[in-house]
Amino acid sequence: IDQFRALYEAGADPLLVLQDLLELAHFITRIKLAPAAGKDATYAEAERAAATAIAGQISMPVLARLWQMLLKGISEVRM
Repeated sequence: IDQFRALYEAGADPLLVLQDLLELAHFITRIKLAPAAGKDATYAEAERAAATAIAGQISMPVLARLWQMLLKGISEVRM
């Protein structure tokens, strides 16, 4: 929450931040389910390495809850 507040105070659009987090959660989920997705060249090497590391440490139930929370957050920000 503190990091989100700092981004907001620096002028970041809350909707874009949540959409970026949703995209990251999707990428991590893809890596979790199909490890070959971690070689997706559309992401920078550092992003792929970080996402692969996170995928190895996070469980599917936590990813599912994160996905739902981000969707809810996006819905609320739009309203």
